[in-house]
Amino acid sequence: MDSTPQTHSRVVTVPNVLSGFRLVGSLLLVPFAWLGWETAFLVLVIAVIISDWVDGKLAIWLRQQSPWGARLDSVADVTMYAAILVSMLWLRWPVIWAESAWIVAAVISYGVMGTVGWWKFGVWPSYHTRAAKTCWFLTSVAVMVTLADGPAWCLRAAMAAVVLTNLEMILITHVISRPRTDLPTVYHAWKIERAEAADERERVGAPR
Repeated sequence: MDSTPQTHSRVVTVPNVLSGFRLVGSLLLVPFAWLGWETAFLVLVIAVIISDWVDGKLAIWLRQQSPWGARLDSVADVTMYAAILVSMLWLRWPVIWAESAWIVAAVISYGVMGTVGWWKFGVWPSYHTRAAKTCWFLTSVAVMVTLADGPAWCLRAAMAAVVLTNLEMILITHVISRPRTDLPTVYHAWKIERAEAADERERVGAPR
């Protein structure tokens, strides 16, 4: 008998605890910004961003990946980015206003992506693509650069990457036939669907 614990089915895991921390910590960003506690805000931003990077690595390393954990991670991510955006309205309003077209485009693309997924499957997509992970890095850098009053092109590049990432996730939703998580690219999604379709044909004895 295999005595290896099936940790992937547990709710309380190290990655999920980190996602919970990111969710709660993100909610504190807005009052920190509103009170003008810029140093505390920056420290907390760094902490929640690092937790976002670490929890995915730990989920793979500890074999604690699960659909529930992936969705918790997505909720925490959305909360974090929304809280950062609202907070930056207070801390760097002139920059946010000047770059509002880029930010609005990114927000709308995310809304469309989520709506398409919800309409097809009844759940919000949690694909965790490679492009999404790249956007995490670019957005993190853009936040730090903006707080340091750096060049605006960093923010524009991050928002453009978000739009492209959401377009890929819309394509993934179109390709797959059921809700899935942790799909690196739309190509991987297509390969999985094709392999499952071939297996199904073989199982029922249908002609290829």
